[in-house]
Amino acid sequence: SYWYLQRKNKPEEQKLPDLDKAHKKVLEIAKRIKLARQLDRFKCPHNGCFKCKDFETILEGGAELVNVSDFGSDVYVIKKPSSSNTQESIIL
Repeated sequence: SYWYLQRKNKPEEQKLPDLDKAHKKVLEIAKRIKLARQLDRFKCPHNGCFKCKDFETILEGGAELVNVSDFGSDVYVIKKPSSSNTQESIIL
């Protein structure tokens, strides 16, 4: 059970998904991730989307590894493309 404190005063019972179906779905996704990691080939299932853009930039070498977080995650700084037409500031 869960509830949104802003909307309801009491929890509402929620139906859980079928355990076997949920297990199979998670296992299928986990196997695809494992294979992608083994092949070092990561492809967006949506043929490129805003969620994958930063990861694709990292894989293409467009980012700099700057740290490893306390949780062991790599921390990158993504390089912005420079444009000679952009101004850093304008004085009015």
